[in-house]
Amino acid sequence: MRRIAVAFALAGTTGLAQAVTAEIGDVEIELNTRLTTGLVWRAQERNSGLISKLANNPDLCAADDCMSFTGDPGPNQRLVD
Repeated sequence: MRRIAVAFALAGTTGLAQAVTAEIGDVEIELNTRLTTGLVWRAQERNSGLISKLANNPDLCAADDCMSFTGDPGPNQRLVD
């Protein structure tokens, strides 16, 4: 049990992604860690043609989820037009 505590303590001491594996009897424990951050800054106005139609109009598929199980292309066509 002491080895497991030492392994987990060492895994938290570095800033890189780490993986620790420990075994307790027949049980194997694996801990994987990775932290990613990012930042995005828009330099121009958004182009609604490049954004999902559902993001611009959340109620577009409210009635039938834009799906048809009868072969009618109408509900799906709303996403294309």
